[in-house]
Amino acid sequence: MSFFHFINTLSELEWPFTLIFRTFGSDLPFILKEWKEFVTGVHDCKPRGKILEQIKANYVEPLTGCIYRDKESLYLCLGVCVSAIAAKIEEGDTEEVILAKLRALPGCTEVRQISFHSLSQELLQYYQASNNVGGLVDYYPCWAQAAEGRCGGKVFPVQLTGADHYTVFYDDNIFIGDEKSIVDLRDAESSASLLGEEVELPFCVPVNAYEAIVNEDYFLDRLCERLTLQQKRS
Repeated sequence: MSFFHFINTLSELEWPFTLIFRTFGSDLPFILKEWKEFVTGVHDCKPRGKILEQIKANYVEPLTGCIYRDKESLYLCLGVCVSAIAAKIEEGDTEEVILAKLRALPGCTEVRQISFHSLSQELLQYYQASNNVGGLVDYYPCWAQAAEGRCGGKVFPVQLTGADHYTVFYDDNIFIGDEKSIVDLRDAESSASLLGEEVELPFCVPVNAYEAIVNEDYFLDRLCERLTLQQKRS
């Protein structure tokens, strides 16, 4: 329950946040269902603080989307709650065919071809319409084709200096300094891959599932560590 304690603390402190649930799997509807139960007060953990009160009072279903990734090419499909695997894109498909297949995904409202540079801003702007909370299904085949190496993982561009907000990625398959990691950390300006403890630790949290269960302050403590490291970079 450390995650909900973490969110409650941000809410009580009135620290605005954007929360994006990212998955390779088919569990996004269940994740967002539990989030709704929490916000509306029917979950075992109850919401606290002004921000969550406002989210409840103005509740809208969290927006969703998925990413199709082919090496360095990215497509963002808005409104989708399934993986782009369902589009059945094949090697040799033209850009026109890829776009048509992605637009045919259930719930799709728009497809945007984006870059590593623009991804973060695209997501932040998109989820503003649902109280800055939403879900995103990343493209597992790209990670699998890279032998589960970071170069095919969940793209996470960060502003190394001069950012106007903090950004942190939590995942139990993050391995700092290792090519076998689930997050593809990139420089938002140059799109260069970022590897190594010095650049990864300020932005990435390799979640210890056991600690997250037994330590109520686990997520909050990891956030404080990352904010301190990011402040040192600014």
